[in-house]
Amino acid sequence: MRGGIPFFSRNTLTKNTYCSDFNINTLPKELPRVEIVNSYVGADEMALKAAVAAGAKGVVISGVGHGNSTDALRLYAAQIANGPNPVAVVRSTRVLKGGVTTELEDSFEGEIPSWYKSPQKARILLMLALTKTQDPEKIKEYFVEY
Repeated sequence: MRGGIPFFSRNTLTKNTYCSDFNINTLPKELPRVEIVNSYVGADEMALKAAVAAGAKGVVISGVGHGNSTDALRLYAAQIANGPNPVAVVRSTRVLKGGVTTELEDSFEGEIPSWYKSPQKARILLMLALTKTQDPEKIKEYFVEY
């Protein structure tokens, strides 16, 4: 807003506001817990294990490049995404340009690409998505639509 007038720096190409599936009036008071876990040289599964132990229903892995992470993170993420109590796993990137698409290297069943959302935006969308579904395929659709 500039002087009480809405100012748009770009057109919105995805669903938003009144077109959204997520109505603020019908959301639960507490959204599902979703954590962001950074990948870096030598990162192991410790942070993912801690997030799951703390009750996270979803995690966003903040990787490099095309959302790449260490083998240890990726292997444990696949376990929690496909385990008896599945945790939603979104693959994101912390680089400023580009994103994470469906053309993932070393992907695993159930992994959700963030497209062009930062890890922080991906976390918010995952929290909202988890109020509607646990199905990774439906969550993938939300990440394309929003």
